[in-house]
Amino acid sequence: MKKILVPIDFSPTSKNAYEFALAFAKKTQASLKLIHVYNSPLDANNPAMLLSIPEQEARINTSLKELAGHDAHVRYEARLGFAVDEIVKDSETDEVDLIIMGTMGEHMSIEKILGTISSDVSQKAHCPVMLIPPDTSFSGYNDILFASDYTATEGDVLKTILDFAETFNAALHFVHVNDKTDSINTSPEELIFDKVFSLKNPSTPMYFAEVTDSSVIYGLNKYMDNHDTDLLVLVNEKRTFWEGIFHKSITKQMALNTKIPLLVLHT
Repeated sequence: MKKILVPIDFSPTSKNAYEFALAFAKKTQASLKLIHVYNSPLDANNPAMLLSIPEQEARINTSLKELAGHDAHVRYEARLGFAVDEIVKDSETDEVDLIIMGTMGEHMSIEKILGTISSDVSQKAHCPVMLIPPDTSFSGYNDILFASDYTATEGDVLKTILDFAETFNAALHFVHVNDKTDSINTSPEELIFDKVFSLKNPSTPMYFAEVTDSSVIYGLNKYMDNHDTDLLVLVNEKRTFWEGIFHKSITKQMALNTKIPLLVLHT
């Protein structure tokens, strides 16, 4: 994860995500690119004033330059379009290994109802997405909670999270929340342990747990509170159109409710 994209809407939350990304990039020796996507010719500081596209881009690039400061490792771009579409488009290229963005934008109460841009990006992106709650700073990771139903721990997904934990010398907690609808009879260790050691012989401390709760969200939050975890990892499984209509996305709910950074991986 050496090339990081940071969407910016100039809200306090997105600026905080940028500060988080700066510290993360320093630790991992990654490069950063800031992007602001706009779709209106209006001047944000004066809604009555219409601007040409070059004028709009010039103003935005000036603001991005001020935010980036004199860091030569930070690039920036203003782009006309729709935020989710443009960010997802960038995630398909070799220029982006990871997206880091805030969980809320400028209109938090509205986004709570309609769903945030960040939650949509986390589900549609073609690379890992890390969502940063407001006022969260980066100080490394000690305990990472990896939550899944154990069917999504195949191949690249499992290798990614193992590599990530090793990078930060973090312990890895494999946690399954049983909401009483599960038909899984095999223990977590049996389902994952062999897969882990087929990939490598890791030095990462690993813990396995099953939590019973009527809600996956409550179960994960309860475990996070009790074990002081500092990163939550979820796997977003690609679904068909009809599956998406009838499936209540845990990823989207956690994107709106998580108290700690959330890393979303994709099958």
